[in-house]
Amino acid sequence: MQKNIVNSDMAVITLPMKPHRKEKIGMIVIPSIADVLAKRIGAKSYLGINLMDSYVKRSDFVDDYYNLLYQMDIDVDDVWVDTENEPELFSNVQKLIDNGFIKEKKLKVLRCPCGVIDMKSGSANDFVTKRSYIMKDNEVYCKECGEKCRDSIEKVLVFNASNIDFKSKTLPSRIAKDQLEFHKRLKDEDILVSRVRDTKVPVVVNGTKYNIDIDFAALTYLSCFDENQRVIIGSNHHVYQMYMMQLLQQCLGNESENLYVAVPYVRPPADVPFDLKKELFSLSNSSRESYIFGSAFKFKNTVNTWSPDLLKCIGKLNESEAQRLYEKMTTPITISKDESLEKHVNNAVNKTNIQRMLNEVRNKKDSEYEK
Repeated sequence: MQKNIVNSDMAVITLPMKPHRKEKIGMIVIPSIADVLAKRIGAKSYLGINLMDSYVKRSDFVDDYYNLLYQMDIDVDDVWVDTENEPELFSNVQKLIDNGFIKEKKLKVLRCPCGVIDMKSGSANDFVTKRSYIMKDNEVYCKECGEKCRDSIEKVLVFNASNIDFKSKTLPSRIAKDQLEFHKRLKDEDILVSRVRDTKVPVVVNGTKYNIDIDFAALTYLSCFDENQRVIIGSNHHVYQMYMMQLLQQCLGNESENLYVAVPYVRPPADVPFDLKKELFSLSNSSRESYIFGSAFKFKNTVNTWSPDLLKCIGKLNESEAQRLYEKMTTPITISKDESLEKHVNNAVNKTNIQRMLNEVRNKKDSEYEK
């Protein structure tokens, strides 16, 4: 589906997606929303791909992921892959070292024998790290090797941005408040960014070689894009990552206008059986993206639900009506000269009312409201 890029200095960029051995259908939601939103605001769209991984060879799964997006006719304009941009990511890390945001420090760290657990002592139960371990008898055990983690005091690299006046530009506004709370909690904390394992991101500080955490380096990826206005799309499960991305952009002195959009989680309906993959494949390509955008992209809710009723309504449209609905949803809206990126995106979301547009399509009436 062709797109009219009317704002050449504006981009919609997904958080880097991690391909898996068995792709989850939910992995299409963020790219689909990015595709529709980019069309709606007349911007270029990018799909971010994360293949850098110390443990999983994600390049083995990326073709299957691309094929899934192709089957769904999700046609982003370009793909950004971290492994193809390593020099710039490494340069960003070096800049953080040169500017004093990453420093060498003696610290008590907690590690397991296999190196999967590598964190500050006392970080157990932290919202950032808890997926990697289990607690047993007040001790920390690695999920990967099953071994008990032990403390040691040694020199490591830490990130600290306590002197940065953090500002959050995130939609919806309640997420921005959450991120400000993160900063209050973390601004004086030293965040461990070096790892004992070989991460393939080496740096030398004061004559000592360290390995930088891959995920930390990847959070600087916005510096790889040329557009000066960027909308970054991710799930509201990635609020912390979005917080760190904003903080790192400030540390790197990036003056581009970045707006972060946290899409509410979309759950299946509780009262009826619902196979999302089956239902999505039952729709035409244009209807599918209309359904995803209409179900998922509602800021007023913290959690949205895949609607069987909306699915039924869209499924009843004939080919011409489905195409007309899609065109209504993706027609670029006008941006005024002095309108901020945040206001422009909010305007686009508020004017893309799927139920109203459905009614107009079925009643064969046009409205100027969404233009």
